[in-house]
Amino acid sequence: MQFIVRKFPTSRFAAAEDGATSVEYTLIIAMVALGIIGTLDDIAPALVAIFNNAAALLNAV
Repeated sequence: MQFIVRKFPTSRFAAAEDGATSVEYTLIIAMVALGIIGTLDDIAPALVAIFNNAAALLNAV
């Protein structure tokens, strides 16, 4: 039984938090990206109108 415990040291695996930190940061980045995409989706028509108006004004000159 001691051979199995030595071969598979689960205490080191359970104590390691490096992988958990990267997963947490990935989830935070994904949530921020979803928020940015949602916001851009809401303001896209207004931005298109602003740029079209600016282009029309520049073409009129």
